[in-house]
Amino acid sequence: MRNLILFIAYITYSVAFATNAPQSPATDRQEEQLQTVNVAAYIGMKVDVLSEQLAAQIPDDITVGQGILVTGFGEVSPGKDAGLQENDIIISYNRKPLTHPTVFIKLVREDKPDNMVKLKIVRGGEVSNINVKLGSQEYPLTEKQMEYRQNMLGKGYDGLMVKQFDDDDFSAAIRYLAPDGIVRSHTFKGTYAKIKYDVANANYISVPGRQAIIEAVSERKRKNDGWFGKWIPFNDGNFSPDSFKTFGL
Repeated sequence: MRNLILFIAYITYSVAFATNAPQSPATDRQEEQLQTVNVAAYIGMKVDVLSEQLAAQIPDDITVGQGILVTGFGEVSPGKDAGLQENDIIISYNRKPLTHPTVFIKLVREDKPDNMVKLKIVRGGEVSNINVKLGSQEYPLTEKQMEYRQNMLGKGYDGLMVKQFDDDDFSAAIRYLAPDGIVRSHTFKGTYAKIKYDVANANYISVPGRQAIIEAVSERKRKNDGWFGKWIPFNDGNFSPDSFKTFGL
């Protein structure tokens, strides 16, 4: 059977607005640096299923069906550095039974770089434990992550949601790129007029981001009470609170 390679264990870090759902805090909350690459846990090993002959070498006190075979190492391998050898049989990962290479791969993928993990192994019929400090490796952003990054850099925001609780009671959340390069989220709450006023003063959010909030809240208000509104004050670049007087707000 072809070896399963675990040189790179991919992890995709989701952002707080992966489903475009706002977070509950009504104030800025630091989320993450805008990613340029992904960082994944790395163990640098090739593993495979056990043959019947190798499975027969596992001590009787080990549950039947446990164990995967180490068949090789990467050029840089935390597993090898920790003392693992080819033909070792790995029984468990942090006490979690290993019944197939895919189980091992999943556990590494879900772990974090620099974590210390305990592997129970069988070598020459003897059971022992080896501690391995996971390494890390970079890999490119996925297509969705690239789209998210481009939105952030191009428009200054990505992820927006508006909720209406009463005739004139709204919540509008946005995920945006702050001037310091940190991706944050913010939730505006209150009446339609208050949200427009607060958004106008939110200079830390890009112009397209602020306009998107107002457009979204306005659309929700039109659908619910027949209000057809007037021009959004952002159209002329005037972001001062006094600009709302022009529109009778």
